[in-house]
Amino acid sequence: MQTLTERLQVHGRHITLNQCTVEITRNARGSVAIQLYDAEDGTPFTTATIFVPGLELPSEHHVVIKNYSENEGILEALEEAGVVKRTGVSIRTGFASCPVAELILEPDQI
Repeated sequence: MQTLTERLQVHGRHITLNQCTVEITRNARGSVAIQLYDAEDGTPFTTATIFVPGLELPSEHHVVIKNYSENEGILEALEEAGVVKRTGVSIRTGFASCPVAELILEPDQI
């Protein structure tokens, strides 16, 4: 997997990271989704967030980050770039523990 450590550049709702574009949207359930796409051809690269049924987050600006398996390091890259910040809270999702992060971007950028 490509290392995702370069700084992100915000372009409205789109952010460029290395060879990826990051899109922050609301999914069908109304929660925030962070998805990465190949910057050259637009194919999906990874989804940084997960939806946990029944979980109530502190606000609409909080997300659960999938920071394991093929996404290992995504939290650090997004945090370093100023997109999210750690809350110090993690939740158990099956076999993994996933960190809860808060979006740093302003609400009008979501």
